[in-house]
Parts: sequence; C-alpha cells; structure tokens
Amino acid sequence: LIASNSNISNQDTITVNNSSEFEYQAGIGEEISHNVKLNNSTYTIEANDRSVTVNSAPSITGNNNTINLNNGTYTLNTDFSSTEDTADVNVSNSTLQFGTAGGINQNTTITNSTLNLANDTISTTEFANLISNGTNNLNIDIDLTNNKSDIINAGASSSGQITLNDINFIGEAYQTEYSFNVIQGNGSLAFNNYSETIESSVYKYAVGA
Repeated sequence: LIASNSNISNQDTITVNNSSEFEYQAGIGEEISHNVKLNNSTYTIEANDRSVTVNSAPSITGNNNTINLNNGTYTLNTDFSSTEDTADVNVSNSTLQFGTAGGINQNTTITNSTLNLANDTISTTEFANLISNGTNNLNIDIDLTNNKSDIINAGASSSGQITLNDINFIGEAYQTEYSFNVIQGNGSLAFNNYSETIESSVYKYAVGA
C-alpha cells in the first residue's frame, strides 16, 4: 500500500500486519501523526528530499517490524518506544534531528545520512543500539564556557564509524585544553578522523577526534 496526505489524514488509523508493507509519501513540511498499527510488518516514510516532522510512533506488535525513514530531513518528536515489542529503524540518505524526542528506543541503522544534534542546546541522545553503515556524519554542540558537549549514548551492539562533520561552539574558551567523550556506551561505534582549527579571543585550538 502506498499513500499520501491526499488520501490519508492524521486522524486515520492504518493497520499493517501479516508481513505487509505501508509506504507514506510525505508532503512539504508535513507533520505526521498517523495512528499506525504495525504487526510484524514494514512502515516506510518517503520524504522525497523534504522536511518532515514525525510526531507519533506506530503501535508495535511482534518482533519482526521495520520502520524506514528515507530521503529527507526528519525531526522526531517520538522515540519509537514500545512496551515489549521491537522494530528495526532504518534511516537512509537523510538528515535526522530531534525535537522533543531524546533518541530512538529501538535498534537503529543509519546509511549515508547525518545525525544533526547541533541546536544550541547540550543534550544526551539515547539509542537502544546505533549502527553506522556507509558514510555517515554527526553534527554536535560543544559548550566551551561550561566544558560540556552533546553525547550519544548507544547500546552494546552499536557499531561502525561516523564522521564528526560539524561542531557548533557555544560560549567562550578559557582553558588551554578540552576533552569530551561524545560517543558513550559499551558498543564499538567510533569516530572517523576529524580535525579543525578554531580561535577564541585568547587561544587557538586544534580540534580532533
């Protein structure tokens, strides 16, 4: 089944079960709040290079479910939690950022995408597990005044490499050296090489990962 906002509204309930697939073609700037019931099936949002806000998670039954976020900029106001059951979340060729959600409480694979945590606020983003597949980028905030950075906290099955693509520096630097543990958890997810030179009013810094 393929649908769009021309034939499905946010008040509709969509049931996807028995290994079925439901693909939703998102509109420009759309906020998605569908009541999707996912039972061992696949739910795909195709953004077509548009910006989309996802406000609600599907209700999840069974442990053979997939949620795909493809080809767009996604702002999440849900962490895709389920009380007992699971879904694999796949983010492909997209930018993923977080509104009110503090992460994704499901196994998540990113492919050729960007995790954009840079929003002028220091926060910890939680993933049940985060797998980096292909070439992926990470944008973060670093608060130099308060010696804090954004953090990714990912589970023990997390793996792959991610490139520290951009740092949004907040405040003024007063120390000669800083160290931040951005990727935390017991998995093997790690940074590719990163280097940049920045200047404060007092010091020049070589930044690396």
